[in-house]
Amino acid sequence: MKIANRDSNAARLQASDDSVSLNRLNLNLLPSLKALLDTRNVSEAAKLLCVTQPTMSRNLAQLRENLCDPILVRRGNHTQLSEMARTIHPQVNRLVVEASTIFENANFDPQTTSRHFCIAGNYSAVEQVFPKLLCDLHKEVPNFTFEVELLCESAIERLHGGEIDLAVGYSGMPPAGLRSHEVLHYHLSCLMSREHPLANRSFMVEELTEYPHLIHTSGCSLAPNIQAYYRRLGIKPALSSPSFSAAQEILANSDFLCFHTCVRGGYDHRLVARQVPDVAPEVDCRLVWPEYWNANRSHRWLRDRVFREINQLLAAMDNVVPASANSWVAQEFYD
Repeated sequence: MKIANRDSNAARLQASDDSVSLNRLNLNLLPSLKALLDTRNVSEAAKLLCVTQPTMSRNLAQLRENLCDPILVRRGNHTQLSEMARTIHPQVNRLVVEASTIFENANFDPQTTSRHFCIAGNYSAVEQVFPKLLCDLHKEVPNFTFEVELLCESAIERLHGGEIDLAVGYSGMPPAGLRSHEVLHYHLSCLMSREHPLANRSFMVEELTEYPHLIHTSGCSLAPNIQAYYRRLGIKPALSSPSFSAAQEILANSDFLCFHTCVRGGYDHRLVARQVPDVAPEVDCRLVWPEYWNANRSHRWLRDRVFREINQLLAAMDNVVPASANSWVAQEFYD
């Protein structure tokens, strides 16, 4: 009990210290602090806020004085956040978004509102959803700007840290502090070369263990239920690749296998997707975002637009079960 009390007291003191740090902050510097925490770079932070680099450098100097902390520290050839800066980053994100939401929600207009969002997607989203979506968004929300990247193993950490504003294609339920909505779910397939020994005949699940496996790390392979399925079969993948193009090239020219969420037309013509002969886990596909964005009208508008784009794309595909558009509207806009 004494140890637990010490831990509890330490947690309260840490929270108190962080609060004191933020209380010392000149609120006019809050946007600069968020930009510096997000980019970890004075020049990039200046570009993000459309100010000069000397101005941002002065703001950083004031922030360091107000918070009694360096905020950005050099580690070899890289700049990193200080320990305190990492601790307050989620708080700063929440404060900035919640403050801006008060004013933005009353005046939101897709044609005039300015916003910058970082969107991360799995391979299918980046290759099949984002190209058309981003072209349409350029016309529909001309003052929105976007940064696009592939989902990776650090996605949850980066969502919490405010580096990613919306993840598209995340599999599994995210932890506390994040909101999500299921877009669709897939039946797991086994992707292989058309020349593979298993490609043109029925096979038992035990035969899957006789061939090397490849993990596509920007796909569903990192989902907890897929990892558990590998363990249940006793399979230890021999290769991993964040690039689906590279993964497909390897599969097409070898006897590697890859568990994947395959839809018609979503993979190389040299490959074939075979149903797994077992009670394989289904894989969900979710939109995930930090909880502090939930009430923001700009972010809600973006979530709805992404959701509709995905459903339009799925209309001509099989082997997927899209979520109901009505359930999305009811849950996210009228609760």
